[in-house]
Amino acid sequence: MRTIVKLRYRLFQRCTGIFFIEDRVTGKQDSLQTRDKIAAQRIFNAKNESHQRPAINLQIARAYPERFAQEALGHNSKAVHRAYAKNAQMKLPSLEEYERTSR
Repeated sequence: MRTIVKLRYRLFQRCTGIFFIEDRVTGKQDSLQTRDKIAAQRIFNAKNESHQRPAINLQIARAYPERFAQEALGHNSKAVHRAYAKNAQMKLPSLEEYERTSR
């Protein structure tokens, strides 16, 4: 048995030849700024897919800042790049202070 999923967006082409999508929930129409049917179909499919799987998109969004921080810092310290990704202010003691407190 197949489940029919109602798509959130509707694709249409105006008389000018430019493709648009319409949000069926809000009624808002946005131009895709293309006359190419294949390009318009790709954008249309991507928009509908993003609304069908929001949990996956959230996981991807959370992973990107951490990955960028990791690359910017040039090492694989998970603690550092997680804190950096969350805009945390890290205060590290000087080497002298660290040695004093560790004794």
